[in-house]
Amino acid sequence: MKNRLRYWLRKDRTWYLMTFVLLAVLCYLFPYTGDDWSWGSSVGIDRINAGFVDYGGRYFGYIIVLVLTRLCVLKALVMAGTFFGIGGI
Repeated sequence: MKNRLRYWLRKDRTWYLMTFVLLAVLCYLFPYTGDDWSWGSSVGIDRINAGFVDYGGRYFGYIIVLVLTRLCVLKALVMAGTFFGIGGI
């Protein structure tokens, strides 16, 4: 009985890992859209240098977006983790 349980746990873990890696690769290849184009360009740096003037005051969120648009691997891992978590896999 224990061997069967170990087999299924190991099989599921492999499935989860393969799914997460596939999602991470796909997320790495996803192009930026909408606001992400501007946040990832020099416009985003100009916004942070200006102190996010005329923006809604979500400073922490803006900084997170700036980091994620500049570090593609981190963006892919965060997106894959989010998709993986929402999917309930």
